[in-house]
Amino acid sequence: MSDLNWQGFAIAVLLLEITPGPNMAWLAGISMADGRKAGFSATAGIALGLAINGIFAAIGLSSLILADTRIWMAIHWGGAALMAWLAWQAWQSSNNGDDAPAIQRQTLTRYFLSGVGINILNPKAFLFYIMLAPPFLGGRLPNLEQALILSAISTAVATLVHLGVTLGGAQAHGWVRNGHRTRLVRRLLAALL
Repeated sequence: MSDLNWQGFAIAVLLLEITPGPNMAWLAGISMADGRKAGFSATAGIALGLAINGIFAAIGLSSLILADTRIWMAIHWGGAALMAWLAWQAWQSSNNGDDAPAIQRQTLTRYFLSGVGINILNPKAFLFYIMLAPPFLGGRLPNLEQALILSAISTAVATLVHLGVTLGGAQAHGWVRNGHRTRLVRRLLAALL
């Protein structure tokens, strides 16, 4: 394990994770509109999805998926469909008014499962370990143990960043809770997705 530069890998993951992307926009929007619990639920789902992708890479499944164009395209379009569905849900929920708490309209379980799905159906996540790991292993692909360690590091760093986004978004929850503002945030979230 001495040939694994895990500190460098963790820094590289951090730099990639602080770059805005779909997970960040989704988490910020959820946390602003529905509060901290909703954001934490989605963050846990994202973490599980990232961990599953890391395990897929560790056992070589990512390489097999990347080698078969049909599977790659199915995952790609499945992920696009899930993002479109989440965007549609966010837009639809913006029309529901402020009668019932938003957390009742979109359950914590659905946020969790959406977080898992977004990350399992993200083709870039498969490439992530295959492309990012070798420079931190002297140019080699990781063995099973190294891949699992890199997966754990990546998931931990990403989860810390996502928790920060969730807490930041939740700070605006009280302000956003106004019906007009909630509708605006949900529609902005839908457009970003």
